[in-house]
Amino acid sequence: MAETTGARSDPNLAQKLTPYFAEPWFADPFWGPLLGVALLVLGVTLLHLLTQRLILRALDKLFKHTGSWWDNALVDHGVFRRLAWLTPWPLILADVSMISGLGDGWADA
Repeated sequence: MAETTGARSDPNLAQKLTPYFAEPWFADPFWGPLLGVALLVLGVTLLHLLTQRLILRALDKLFKHTGSWWDNALVDHGVFRRLAWLTPWPLILADVSMISGLGDGWADA
């Protein structure tokens, strides 16, 4: 059987290419923090959209099928919609300290 060579046959290709592409950018004193903050904003945005689109809709459907009044009141007053704005905070608090190159005071909790 012939051995194939190519990108698909090497399972560690991403690990081999990371030092050539990621490290020079993140090691730079200007681009490192900028890319770190951009990736954090992207992750927070994706988490918020996931919360808004999937979890809140699932809660709305679930609470419409229950017979209790209190969960319908919470949905009608937008309590869960407002709580969904808090879901990115743990990601922000955990990841801002990992961004190298930010000035002192940015990552202090």
